[in-house]
Amino acid sequence: AGTSTRRRVLSAWKCTNRPVCMSLLLQLSAVAQRTFGPVGGGHGWAAEHGQAPSVSHGALTVHGDSRLYLVRDSAGEDWARHSYVRLDLGASPLRFTIDTSNVPCGCLACVYLVSMPDPEAGRSNYCDMAENVAPGYRGQTCIEMDILEANSHAMQAAIHTEVGGEYGSGNCDRNGCFMRVGGPQADRPRQNSYGVGNDRRINSARPFDVEASVDVQGLTIMLRQEGVRVTSFDPRLAGNPQGQGVPAAALQKTLSAQGTLALVASMWRANDLAWLDGGCGQCDLSRASFTISNLQFSGMAKPPPPPPPSHPPPPRPKPPPAPPDPVQPPPSPPPPSPSPPPPLPPLP
Repeated sequence: AGTSTRRRVLSAWKCTNRPVCMSLLLQLSAVAQRTFGPVGGGHGWAAEHGQAPSVSHGALTVHGDSRLYLVRDSAGEDWARHSYVRLDLGASPLRFTIDTSNVPCGCLACVYLVSMPDPEAGRSNYCDMAENVAPGYRGQTCIEMDILEANSHAMQAAIHTEVGGEYGSGNCDRNGCFMRVGGPQADRPRQNSYGVGNDRRINSARPFDVEASVDVQGLTIMLRQEGVRVTSFDPRLAGNPQGQGVPAAALQKTLSAQGTLALVASMWRANDLAWLDGGCGQCDLSRASFTISNLQFSGMAKPPPPPPPSHPPPPRPKPPPAPPDPVQPPPSPPPPSPSPPPPLPPLP
């Protein structure tokens, strides 16, 4: 095969007693779905299956066989209360830092976008264009954009805009219009662009930055590390097969999907990853992990500013002094005593 089609397929079961089924589904969703965060001031990662991830200071570490979705509210604990964060890479790029140093040959760390419906009671409503084909957001095609499928030795990015198809069809079908960097399956000029060691332009032994954006020319993905830049997806260099270019119809569908895309992080293994890394070895999935940090995209809620430093309350103002009593006029002097009468004249 030209690209990855071996993703984990969700198990299904049948039940004929609807009330019993709904009760069991609700119970199962409460156990299987957990949310981890917060990320970016309130968002979280909802885990559908596998080992529990860890979140520290906004950085997500994915462990073992698992799949997680970026949801709006990190406090929700059942699918019915969740809605997915929707990304528009035409409005603003998706940026993050990733560390794939603990993903050996035979395992794949995946960061990708799918146009999937919001979850409902008992189910995530996950879909993709390979193994979990189902109607997407608002009943449309479940467009898929693989930002990276990588281990520490090789990496692939791809877009999938239609179901079915076969390798070499020229269409961005289940095999995808893909481009590889690192490993023997990349075009020769890009085989040393990614991998383990200082002789690789992007050394996967250390974290590196990823930026994905969409414009009228299609999806572009850049890797950056210590001043070095590598293009891991260019619509002119990708294709089915690689190098044929992305057809115009797929470019238009990529543009139309913006604003409907949910972010997914997962990890899995296969017995044969020769299509990517040349079959350089097997991995113990339970010991593998990768970390996503510094996640940024349009509309992501910023953490609230820290509270202002606390100060003692200001002293209460003193009441103004009471106005002086009005001046009283001095008391009037007593009236003068009457003068004594003059003496009488003497008698003759």
